[in-house]
Amino acid sequence: MLVSVLEEQAGRPDVDAPDDFDMAAYAAAYPTVMAGVTKYFQPDRTVDDLFRDRLEQISHGPAAPSGPTS
Repeated sequence: MLVSVLEEQAGRPDVDAPDDFDMAAYAAAYPTVMAGVTKYFQPDRTVDDLFRDRLEQISHGPAAPSGPTS
């Protein structure tokens, strides 16, 4: 059931990025954000892992550790 909720909240996978969005410029302007996103969304992370991370932050506040716990 958790997967269904997260999938419903996600954007449509067939929607293309805006034509005028320059990913290279964004990455250059926000390198810390890009590093965090890249680290967080590793290929071996599941939807359940991401959900648990958010649940920990909701339960314990922003100081809660983020990332794989198992």
